[in-house]
Amino acid sequence: MEQNDLASASEVARSTIGAFEIKDETARLSKRINRMLIEAFERAGLQFISENGGGPGVRFREPVGNQGQSD
Repeated sequence: MEQNDLASASEVARSTIGAFEIKDETARLSKRINRMLIEAFERAGLQFISENGGGPGVRFREPVGNQGQSD
């Protein structure tokens, strides 16, 4: 997903997304902006997973490449 796509899907300004991308790893977004971005990613099919021994992460909700295939 490109910045313009994410901005459109989340209703967060592209300039906010771009500025956050170039900041160091300790940078934080407001809770409202963070929630808007997470919801846009979830609508796009991503699933955020909590730390479960292997650390937190993100994955596709549905397997990619297996859609419509049969054995």
